[in-house]
Amino acid sequence: EGALVNRVMEHGRHPNVVQLLDVHLEGDAPWLMYEYVAGGDLGGLILAWQGLPPAERVERAAAALRVLADAVGHFHRLAPPIVHR
Repeated sequence: EGALVNRVMEHGRHPNVVQLLDVHLEGDAPWLMYEYVAGGDLGGLILAWQGLPPAERVERAAAALRVLADAVGHFHRLAPPIVHR
């Protein structure tokens, strides 16, 4: 796990990936510290879209999926790839 975290920290620079700042994997309470990004989360964004017309919801969801796929693809294209589990 530690080697994988080190690889993410080395290659984690992507405009749509929150930066992993620090890691502590030993002990009773392992933790990961990420950069703080204000503005809510994907769940809140999806809830906010509920009042939109269906076509606009679909358009926004498709755009969000493209952004997410690009961010995940960044790590899948590394050699060797990092795959989220």
